[in-house]
Amino acid sequence: NPPFSSLSDNRGSWITGLVRGSREQPGYVIAGEDRLAEKKTWLHDDYVKFLRLAQWHVEEAGHGIAAFVTNHGYLDNATFRLLRKELLRVFRRLLIVDLHGNRKKGETAPGGGPDENIFGLDQGVALGVFSRPTPTRSVGKATFAQAGRASEESGCVEHTELWGSRDYKLSQLADSSLASRVRVLTPQAPEWRFVPHLGTSHPEYDDGWLLTDLMPVNTSAPVTARDHFVVAFTREELHERIEQFRDLSIPDDEIRNRWFTRTRSARYQPGDTRGWKLSEARRVIAALSDWKSHIVRCLYRPFDWRYVFWHPAMIDWPRTEVTRHLLSSSPSLPLSSSPRLCLLTRRQQLPTQPCTYFWVAEGLALDGVIRSDNRGSESLFPLWLREGETCRPNFAPQFLEELAVRLGQPVSPEALFGYLYALFHWPSYRERYAEPLRGGFPRVIPPRNADQLAALGDFGWRLIGLHCLRGLNAEPTSGGETDYGEPFRVGGYDLPRKWLQPKHRDAADPHYRQIVAAIRETRALLPRIEALLGNDFLN
Repeated sequence: NPPFSSLSDNRGSWITGLVRGSREQPGYVIAGEDRLAEKKTWLHDDYVKFLRLAQWHVEEAGHGIAAFVTNHGYLDNATFRLLRKELLRVFRRLLIVDLHGNRKKGETAPGGGPDENIFGLDQGVALGVFSRPTPTRSVGKATFAQAGRASEESGCVEHTELWGSRDYKLSQLADSSLASRVRVLTPQAPEWRFVPHLGTSHPEYDDGWLLTDLMPVNTSAPVTARDHFVVAFTREELHERIEQFRDLSIPDDEIRNRWFTRTRSARYQPGDTRGWKLSEARRVIAALSDWKSHIVRCLYRPFDWRYVFWHPAMIDWPRTEVTRHLLSSSPSLPLSSSPRLCLLTRRQQLPTQPCTYFWVAEGLALDGVIRSDNRGSESLFPLWLREGETCRPNFAPQFLEELAVRLGQPVSPEALFGYLYALFHWPSYRERYAEPLRGGFPRVIPPRNADQLAALGDFGWRLIGLHCLRGLNAEPTSGGETDYGEPFRVGGYDLPRKWLQPKHRDAADPHYRQIVAAIRETRALLPRIEALLGNDFLN
């Protein structure tokens, strides 16, 4: 049972190099010609290093068995795909028992019942038994499940899972009949997932454009690593906080006691990390003559705008290749012309929740706007890219050209962006393509004709306006209970219940009333998008 430690203290060069890999020695970041393109992975967790160590020992010996109780994230998380590929290369039989119980993902049992963690953890867990027989002698055919047979030529994954109460899971683990519930999986490139695939085929979706190809400039959302300090509800609050932080007459220990009492590792003082030291950051910020200009507005959660101190000395992962396009211009511009507009979505959506991980921001957005779990971050796709005083659209030209030929007329970037946003809010899109949406970035099904592009684009821009709170009438609401009682999910959040209940906000506040109106009008638009597309879109 390896440690569950995402902030690993085991940073030896040998095991770090094994996990990373190279062209000559395959690992989990580089394996021959394969390479992860993600800027942030979860491969630094201790349990990953234990898996890599076990794989190395078995590969060196030529045979062996490794058995672990670990975090279950490696079974299908996108950034573990080379890990899974390597396990399949080395081991001939992989038995997986997914015990679920992931409170961070809000997992519930099929049917909606509670799903408990056997060990009382927030993180879901899995049992894994990986074996490689001695190649020079015959191997018996007995397997955990009579349904599955592992060959000596290729890895075989045998999978089962348990949902429900802790007592139920323990009783099932002690029951030999669990073997009858195992199914043999055939992991497929490029993801090699160790979870069952429903096998439903949607040719129109599979032939669609991958969003990351259509909008090639994109990145995972920026992470401050110290939201509690660099993010505030008001500009004035953050101004006062940074003013004290940069005042070097105040001792470091006093600053730590005020805002940095937590420690991530016993190796560092509270607040410090391997790459960030409080005393060094204070000196950098104290030397700034224009420090007030670094206080900028940011989207923190849906409809929840706050302020962040945006300076590289205070932000761990600023993602400047995208965020630099979102930090300028006046908000008084028409929304469709705003160079700060960006789409938010994520690479994989949770299997236990509806596929509602789509939103929009007019300006800087931080990680966590649409996700409330540790299942990888969300990504930002800006509409416009700044080049000096001008902007160009963030759409690959070949797709705009292809669409123009298909529709018999040029297509503007604004029209296509509105079309995307409406498509991603089409209720049937989220339901019909739930399985591929939970395994990768969304795909864009091109419009069938110019009328469909125009109509859906209009709906999309109306939704964008609502979600950016542009042009909304802040009239008093009627019947407060009905305003926030019905669920309305955006990513990991049920907005009415999490953010809009009167105990959190003043119902007379115009901003609150605008949010209620935006949710109400969004609910009214979705059936109209459904009626516009319907089954005709798929025929």
